[in-house]
Amino acid sequence: MIQNLDITGSVFVQHNNVTIRNVRIRSAGTAIRVNGYTGLVVEDCELDGTGATDGGSAIGDHNYTLRRCNVHHFGEGPRSNGNVVIEDNYFHDFLNFIGQGAHQDVIQITS
Repeated sequence: MIQNLDITGSVFVQHNNVTIRNVRIRSAGTAIRVNGYTGLVVEDCELDGTGATDGGSAIGDHNYTLRRCNVHHFGEGPRSNGNVVIEDNYFHDFLNFIGQGAHQDVIQITS
């Protein structure tokens, strides 16, 4: 379990059944990346994209639950590529990076 921390940078989940609770993550890229592992739960957290306009997503890509989180200032919100639950979150203040030929997605579903 990762709990009660203030993190600057990205979190790369490399184990099954990890819980991230009551954590603030400030990241100019993807805040939380989980690929190939299952059972990630992120709850009661703040994910702050710090205003970076590179199009990084708040969390991605599959096998996670995102619950009761404040997600803001990213180019993209959560990315879902399967087996994802997103509930009771506050998504706001996403950024414009249209100059790169892109657009904002609050929730991006890729499969």
